[in-house]
Amino acid sequence: VKPFQTDALVITPGQTTNVLFTANASTNVGAVQQFFIAARPFVTGGGTFDNSTVAGIMSYNISNSNNSSSIMMPKLPSLNDTAFAANFSAKRR
Repeated sequence: VKPFQTDALVITPGQTTNVLFTANASTNVGAVQQFFIAARPFVTGGGTFDNSTVAGIMSYNISNSNNSSSIMMPKLPSLNDTAFAANFSAKRR
């Protein structure tokens, strides 16, 4: 396995991937950090497909604090960003 950095992943239908990521969470007691994770389809041809974007929030809670900061939706590659998909695939080789 060759580690590499990327802001997004490309996974094809039926494919699974194990991903280890670093979110640079704070180690300060009382800190709460949240990170947005989002996904949507990559499309290269015509046809009908579900054009939804799904999202989730990953939180690091260093204590029982209820403090939270604002989080932003990540910038995803375009639905048909073939260059991104090709560059991502090249990194995996």
